[in-house]
Amino acid sequence: MDKKTITIKYAGNRTFTAPYAIDNLDKISIGDEFDVKLLKSRNIAYHRKFFAVLQMAHENLPEQIAEFLPTVEVMLQDIKIGVGHVDTHVNIATGEAYAVPRSISFPAIDQREFEGFVNMAIAYMIKHYFSGDEQFQAVLALSI
Repeated sequence: MDKKTITIKYAGNRTFTAPYAIDNLDKISIGDEFDVKLLKSRNIAYHRKFFAVLQMAHENLPEQIAEFLPTVEVMLQDIKIGVGHVDTHVNIATGEAYAVPRSISFPAIDQREFEGFVNMAIAYMIKHYFSGDEQFQAVLALSI
Protein backbone atom coordinates (compact mmCIF):
# COMPACT_ATOMS: atom_id res chain seq x y z
CA MET A 1 0.00 0.00 0.00
CA ASP A 2 1.46 3.35 -1.02
CA LYS A 3 1.28 6.32 1.29
CA LYS A 4 0.43 9.59 -0.39
CA THR A 5 -0.48 13.01 0.90
CA ILE A 6 -4.07 14.16 0.94
CA THR A 7 -5.33 17.65 1.74
CA ILE A 8 -8.77 18.02 3.24
CA LYS A 9 -10.62 21.35 3.27
CA TYR A 10 -12.95 21.90 6.18
CA ALA A 11 -14.61 24.68 8.19
CA GLY A 12 -14.48 27.33 5.50
CA ASN A 13 -10.94 27.92 4.35
CA ARG A 14 -9.09 25.67 6.80
CA THR A 15 -7.19 22.68 5.47
CA PHE A 16 -5.63 19.59 6.94
CA THR A 17 -2.79 17.85 5.14
CA ALA A 18 -1.50 14.45 6.15
CA PRO A 19 -0.07 11.26 4.76
CA TYR A 20 -2.92 9.04 3.72
CA ALA A 21 -2.71 5.32 3.04
CA ILE A 22 -5.29 3.82 0.75
CA ASP A 23 -5.14 1.09 -1.85
CA ASN A 24 -7.25 2.91 -4.41
CA LEU A 25 -6.24 6.55 -3.90
CA ASP A 26 -6.20 7.01 -7.68
CA LYS A 27 -9.97 6.41 -7.71
CA ILE A 28 -10.59 9.53 -5.59
CA SER A 29 -11.27 12.62 -7.67
CA ILE A 30 -11.12 16.28 -6.75
CA GLY A 31 -14.41 17.22 -5.13
CA ASP A 32 -15.27 13.68 -3.97
CA GLU A 33 -16.72 13.50 -0.49
CA PHE A 34 -15.85 10.84 2.04
CA ASP A 35 -15.80 10.38 5.79
CA VAL A 36 -12.54 10.81 7.69
CA LYS A 37 -11.89 9.81 11.27
CA LEU A 38 -8.93 11.53 12.92
CA LEU A 39 -7.29 9.67 15.78
CA LYS A 40 -4.61 10.77 18.18
CA SER A 41 -1.60 8.53 17.85
CA ARG A 42 -0.67 5.89 20.39
CA ASN A 43 2.70 4.37 21.13
CA ILE A 44 2.49 0.76 19.94
CA ALA A 45 5.63 -0.22 21.88
CA TYR A 46 4.07 1.06 25.14
CA HIS A 47 0.84 -0.79 24.31
CA ARG A 48 2.71 -4.05 23.71
CA LYS A 49 4.76 -3.57 26.86
CA PHE A 50 1.60 -3.18 28.94
CA PHE A 51 0.13 -6.38 27.56
CA ALA A 52 3.42 -8.19 28.20
CA VAL A 53 3.25 -6.96 31.81
CA LEU A 54 -0.35 -8.22 32.05
CA GLN A 55 0.76 -11.62 30.79
CA MET A 56 3.67 -11.72 33.26
CA ALA A 57 1.38 -10.70 36.14
CA HIS A 58 -1.19 -13.32 35.15
CA GLU A 59 1.47 -16.05 35.09
CA ASN A 60 2.53 -15.06 38.63
CA LEU A 61 -0.88 -14.62 40.27
CA PRO A 62 -1.23 -16.12 43.72
CA GLU A 63 -3.20 -19.38 43.53
CA GLN A 64 -6.19 -18.07 45.49
CA ILE A 65 -6.60 -15.19 43.00
CA ALA A 66 -5.73 -17.14 39.84
CA GLU A 67 -8.80 -19.36 40.23
CA PHE A 68 -11.02 -16.27 39.74
CA LEU A 69 -8.97 -14.89 36.84
CA PRO A 70 -8.44 -17.84 34.47
CA THR A 71 -7.25 -15.75 31.51
CA VAL A 72 -5.46 -12.46 30.87
CA GLU A 73 -8.67 -11.18 29.25
CA VAL A 74 -10.71 -11.89 32.40
CA MET A 75 -7.99 -10.25 34.49
CA LEU A 76 -8.04 -7.15 32.26
CA GLN A 77 -11.83 -6.89 32.65
CA ASP A 78 -11.41 -7.14 36.44
CA ILE A 79 -8.79 -4.39 36.34
CA LYS A 80 -10.98 -2.13 34.19
CA ILE A 81 -13.86 -2.53 36.64
CA GLY A 82 -11.55 -2.13 39.64
CA VAL A 83 -10.07 1.16 38.43
CA GLY A 84 -13.43 2.51 37.29
CA HIS A 85 -12.78 2.36 33.54
CA VAL A 86 -16.44 1.49 33.00
CA ASP A 87 -19.77 2.70 31.79
CA THR A 88 -22.70 2.14 34.10
CA HIS A 89 -25.82 0.53 32.68
CA VAL A 90 -29.14 -0.29 34.31
CA ASN A 91 -30.89 -3.63 33.96
CA ILE A 92 -34.41 -2.78 32.83
CA ALA A 93 -35.95 -5.87 34.47
CA THR A 94 -34.37 -5.43 37.90
CA GLY A 95 -33.48 -1.75 37.99
CA GLU A 96 -29.99 -2.69 39.17
CA ALA A 97 -26.96 -0.81 37.93
CA TYR A 98 -23.99 -2.77 36.60
CA ALA A 99 -20.57 -1.90 35.25
CA VAL A 100 -19.54 -2.52 31.65
CA PRO A 101 -15.78 -2.22 31.08
CA ARG A 102 -14.82 0.39 28.47
CA SER A 103 -12.43 -0.25 25.63
CA ILE A 104 -8.75 0.66 25.77
CA SER A 105 -8.34 0.17 22.02
CA PHE A 106 -6.41 2.66 19.92
CA PRO A 107 -9.53 4.47 18.63
CA ALA A 108 -11.12 4.52 22.10
CA ILE A 109 -8.43 6.41 24.07
CA ASP A 110 -5.36 8.43 23.25
CA GLN A 111 -1.82 7.90 24.59
CA ARG A 112 -2.25 10.21 27.59
CA GLU A 113 -5.44 8.44 28.66
CA PHE A 114 -3.84 5.04 28.07
CA GLU A 115 -0.84 5.94 30.24
CA GLY A 116 -3.22 7.04 33.01
CA PHE A 117 -5.09 3.76 32.71
CA VAL A 118 -1.82 1.77 32.80
CA ASN A 119 -0.69 3.58 35.96
CA MET A 120 -4.00 2.82 37.66
CA ALA A 121 -3.87 -0.80 36.44
CA ILE A 122 -0.37 -1.32 37.88
CA ALA A 123 -1.43 0.20 41.21
CA TYR A 124 -4.55 -2.00 41.22
CA MET A 125 -2.56 -5.17 40.56
CA ILE A 126 -0.04 -4.31 43.28
CA LYS A 127 -2.79 -3.64 45.83
CA HIS A 128 -5.28 -6.39 44.99
CA TYR A 129 -3.30 -9.23 43.41
CA PHE A 130 0.17 -8.98 44.92
CA SER A 131 -0.36 -7.28 48.29
CA GLY A 132 1.76 -9.88 50.11
CA ASP A 133 4.56 -10.14 47.54
CA GLU A 134 6.91 -7.19 47.90
CA GLN A 135 9.36 -8.54 45.35
CA PHE A 136 6.71 -8.83 42.61
CA GLN A 137 5.28 -5.44 43.62
CA ALA A 138 8.69 -3.94 42.87
CA VAL A 139 8.83 -5.71 39.50
CA LEU A 140 5.40 -4.33 38.58
CA ALA A 141 6.21 -0.83 39.79
CA LEU A 142 9.32 -0.71 37.60
CA SER A 143 7.80 -2.49 34.59
CA ILE A 144 6.28 0.48 32.80
